[in-house]
Order: sequence, then C-alpha cells, then structure tokens
Amino acid sequence: MIGLSACIGVLRLTERTPLAEKLLEVVRSKGGAWMNRREIASVLGRPEVLSPYDIKLLDQLIAAGHIEKREFPIGPVQKEFRYRSVTHTPPSPSAGRVTDGM
Repeated sequence: MIGLSACIGVLRLTERTPLAEKLLEVVRSKGGAWMNRREIASVLGRPEVLSPYDIKLLDQLIAAGHIEKREFPIGPVQKEFRYRSVTHTPPSPSAGRVTDGM
C-alpha cells in the first residue's frame, strides 16, 4: 500500500492548481517549441525568474507527462533549463492520471 506521502508531488489531471494550469497553458502556447524559465516568467508577468513553487509545479507537470525538460549548455559550466509541451492539445480525461497501484 502506498502512503499519502508517496502520492504527494504528482499532479493528477483533476488536481492541477490554477497556477499549474496557467504554466501548462504557457508552455503549450509555443506548440512544442522549447521555452526557458525566463521566457515562462515573462509570459506570467514576473520579473525574469520563476519562484521555487513555479519550478516545483513544472516538475510535477513533467512527472504527469504533460511537458518535458532539457538542460542546454550556455557556457563552459552554465546550463539553462528549457521546457516544451508533450501534449499540444488538452489530454483526454483519462490521460495523465496517476493511480496508487490498487
């Protein structure tokens, strides 16, 4: 049996917050093109950076299979995180659901 703490951190399709919905909408708006964190923040009306909570929601959307993340080198030791939509149209009601294995 999986405890509640093991299930926290993965967004189910019906449990996305309004901010998670907005983040998914922003990434989907690029039609599969890569977006860096600065571009996402700009669309959200934020000054250049995403909050740690925004990044956590992006990671949850990745875990749910809605978006993907890749690291792109931007210098000898620096990297930039970019995101793109895996699903360009809204998924069906059963897509992306996470079950507890029971």
